[in-house]
Amino acid sequence: MINFRSYLTTENMMLFAFILVAEAASGMFGSMGIEPLPGFELLKSFGYLYAVGYWLQVDNRRHNFKWPYCRGIFLYLLGFVLLPYYLFKTRGRRAFLTLLIFASMYLISMSLGALAARLLFTQGFD
Repeated sequence: MINFRSYLTTENMMLFAFILVAEAASGMFGSMGIEPLPGFELLKSFGYLYAVGYWLQVDNRRHNFKWPYCRGIFLYLLGFVLLPYYLFKTRGRRAFLTLLIFASMYLISMSLGALAARLLFTQGFD
């Protein structure tokens, strides 16, 4: 049985909220066919780095995983390889569920942003 309450932690909610806002904004910009605001991509990159880093730090306290050297550099350079490795090392097969939740949040957020942009900006505000 899957215990979804274990996923409702403060660090998970912070990461989910950031994904929701950042990807909804990306979806809105993309569906309207305009360039994002200046600095948006830089802010989004640093925001992801902070949110995932904070999540990783708090989660690491629970699982007592030993990192080789500097976690921040590994996260910045190899985040897409490092996070799945960490999840499978600390959770085993349950890592598939965690990855599925993160991927779903990403896709749903971007889709909601694109849908909101289509609904708001195709009606016209004459």
